[in-house]
Amino acid sequence: MEDKDFLSGPASINIEEVMQEIRARLANSEISSKVSEINSFEAVHRLSDSVERLNEMVMHNNQNWDIDIDFPITSHRKFLGPVISLAKRIVRKLLRWYISRPWEQQIAFNASVMETIQGIAEEAKQGLNDAEKNKSKMMDELKHYIDQNVKDMSDKLGAISERTRRTERSLKDQVINIPGKDCPTSTATATPSGENLIEFDYFMFEQRFRGSCEEIKDRQRVYLDYFKDKHDVLDLGCGRGEFLELMRESGISATGLDSNQNMVSYVRDLGLDVKQVDVRTYLKDMTTSVDGIFAAQLIEHLTPADMVSLIRICHDKLDHGGILALETVNPTCLSVFAESFYMDLSHIRPVHPATLAFVLEQEGFTNVQTLYLSPFPDAEKIPNLPIEGADEFNAGIQRLNSRMYSYRDYAVVGEKI
Repeated sequence: MEDKDFLSGPASINIEEVMQEIRARLANSEISSKVSEINSFEAVHRLSDSVERLNEMVMHNNQNWDIDIDFPITSHRKFLGPVISLAKRIVRKLLRWYISRPWEQQIAFNASVMETIQGIAEEAKQGLNDAEKNKSKMMDELKHYIDQNVKDMSDKLGAISERTRRTERSLKDQVINIPGKDCPTSTATATPSGENLIEFDYFMFEQRFRGSCEEIKDRQRVYLDYFKDKHDVLDLGCGRGEFLELMRESGISATGLDSNQNMVSYVRDLGLDVKQVDVRTYLKDMTTSVDGIFAAQLIEHLTPADMVSLIRICHDKLDHGGILALETVNPTCLSVFAESFYMDLSHIRPVHPATLAFVLEQEGFTNVQTLYLSPFPDAEKIPNLPIEGADEFNAGIQRLNSRMYSYRDYAVVGEKI
């Protein structure tokens, strides 16, 4: 994309529009409704004291609802007391036939009332517990919603920051490279690669869909063992420089090659060694050898002929014992086509891992290994049926998972002997 596209154009981000969106999202009715729903639970919490008092009453009544008809009869009189007590017991026994029925009815009524009150208390307690759980759930949902909005806004502000930085750099370059009598038009920019032939901001595309730089670095640590003893490594199509950062952190000298001006400028700002060139042209013109070549997510941007030509050139430019590692999307995992492959307009065609390994062997590489990377989490796979007699069906599910949800990427690593 030409510099003028960064100075004006329909893809530009209007800062005021983004700030208006931030204000609108903060006042979003969905957030307000969630807060309102959470506040509605406060009325339920005010019942907690009443529920506690109700429970105390239940405990007290549980001790007194069962009336004892045969309570002890005593008298405080010293001499007549035993006689009076005996007389009262006789009278109570004689009257038992008369009072037993209402007495039993009273006890049954007391028990029914107590059972009802206890049921109300338990329902109230359960309702209070449910309200607490619902509030906690809604608080989590609100937090997730707000966090997602904050992330979205952070991404937009990051895009604004990056576009501003690139605009400033573009203006500076235009001032420095104004054609004139003593300053001809710069011819340093090499032939653009496939993605740059499309009016497509590939740098911002990677920023949004490739994953964060830290995520990519973590994925690429698997290659450190292959390059740990190397001294001069090339990163073809280095992009944002994640592999170059890994090399620097490991004390390995590495140079990045990329034809995208924005990628190159970004990597240079990180203090990494990078050249804005066409990869194949640079390799052909090299007069020295290197002991390591790495390329991540590059060969799917090439035609089959260009890919074979690139591998042949890499073999020619590697020292004996040198390593070539090529990472690309895994077409044996069908989900990558729906998830990512066709999302990138600059992709030409995927390469089967068996084909890539075969090409490396045919071009003279030995000890060729295939690494499968970025596995799908088990939570995204189709689960087995947990029932007896479903073994054959579950075996089919496993085969389907192996085709649909295996590994997103793979790499083929070869050595030149």
